[in-house]
Amino acid sequence: MKRRLLIVLILLVSCKEMDLKKVDETTLVQEELENINWNSVDQYPSFIDCNDVPETSKEQCFKATLINHINTSLASANLVVTEDVSDTLMLRIQISNKGLVSVTEVKAKATTREIIPEIDSLVHQSMRTLPKVLPAIKRSQEVTTEFQLPLVISIK
Repeated sequence: MKRRLLIVLILLVSCKEMDLKKVDETTLVQEELENINWNSVDQYPSFIDCNDVPETSKEQCFKATLINHINTSLASANLVVTEDVSDTLMLRIQISNKGLVSVTEVKAKATTREIIPEIDSLVHQSMRTLPKVLPAIKRSQEVTTEFQLPLVISIK
């Protein structure tokens, strides 16, 4: 009997020694949000044609497909210029979590804008005919991404 009482007392005392802390849900969520790297994604946006490419090359495939599409679209515009144009446009492109692509900014030299005043509208128009874009993925969620893409323009 004394032995049982001693065991019960030991168990009671040892349970009191356990330090259980209740963690606030908002604190836990805040800590998790602070640990997420918001400047990278787990899976880069992609075109269906890039699905068969190894994961390490998907970003390169996406950018190359996008540049080729814009170049093809600009080439079909049959631009007539009075002087040679050689410039690298910097396009700021946003891809929504639904896969909608938009150009939020086109940076070009002032001389390029003088020679091709419709360059912005031509770039925007080329986005309307893009094949379906699969949005980027971060922590199993489709997310909106934005990046810069250099586009070399050379007309002689």
